[in-house]
Amino acid sequence: MKETLREQLKRLEAENERLSKNFNDCFAENQQLQKKLNAKIESTDEYQRNARQLQEMERQRDAVMGQRDHYHAKVQQLEDERDTLRKQLADLQATYEALKATHERTCRESQRNPFGAGRKRSYTASIEQIMHLRESGSSIRAIAKELNIPFATVARYIRENESK
Repeated sequence: MKETLREQLKRLEAENERLSKNFNDCFAENQQLQKKLNAKIESTDEYQRNARQLQEMERQRDAVMGQRDHYHAKVQQLEDERDTLRKQLADLQATYEALKATHERTCRESQRNPFGAGRKRSYTASIEQIMHLRESGSSIRAIAKELNIPFATVARYIRENESK
C-alpha cells in the first residue's frame, strides 16, 4: 500500500528525531570518552614532566622578558644621558671658542706675550709689514735685513701670525 504524504512526513520526522537523539547520545558519549582520555593522558608521567617543563619555560620566558624590559629602559636612560652630555660638550666647546677668541683679542690689543706678562714687544708696529713681505714671497732673512730686525724675531712673528 502506498504511503500518503502525511504519513511519509510523520515517518521522516520520527526518523529525524530518532537520528538527532542518536547523534546527541553519540556526541555526549564522545565527550565522556574525550574526558577519560584526557584524564588518562594527564595522569601519565610523560605528560606531567612535559607540563612541568612547559611551566618552567614560561617562567624563564617571563624572566627574560623582564630583563629585556629592564635593559631597554637602561639603554633609553643611557641614550638620554649621552644626548645631555653631547649638549653639554657643545656648550663647553662654544664657551671655549668664545674664551679663546677673547684671549686672542686681548693679547693682540695689548701686544704683550700670550700670557699677558713681560714687557711690550718692540717690533709690533712692523708685524703687518713683515706679514705683507712674507706673503709677497720674501724670505725671512730678506725681511729681517730690509726692516733691520733680528732674524729670530721675524721668524717668531711669522710663526705666531700664520698659526692664527
